[in-house]
Amino acid sequence: MTTSVPENVASEGTSDEKEKAKRFNADPEIQGLLKELHAGDQTYGGLLSGYSTETARKLKEATFDIETLAKRALHYEKLDQLTVEIILGTR
Repeated sequence: MTTSVPENVASEGTSDEKEKAKRFNADPEIQGLLKELHAGDQTYGGLLSGYSTETARKLKEATFDIETLAKRALHYEKLDQLTVEIILGTR
């Protein structure tokens, strides 16, 4: 799974948009958040990382600890803030 702006998106558009895509791709904090988000949650043996017929069967049979799931840090709000800062040119 990619953790950057796809090359075709980064190469199209205005020079300002291209520069913002480059800054997004080069920002270590943004890339770290994306890597963490794309890694998936291993709390349940990777069952929350992607779909397959086997995963669906295992999910159906699994028992989940709601408290543990609720405590997961997802960092989408932080990623949104950093992305807006790139778009507005303040980062």
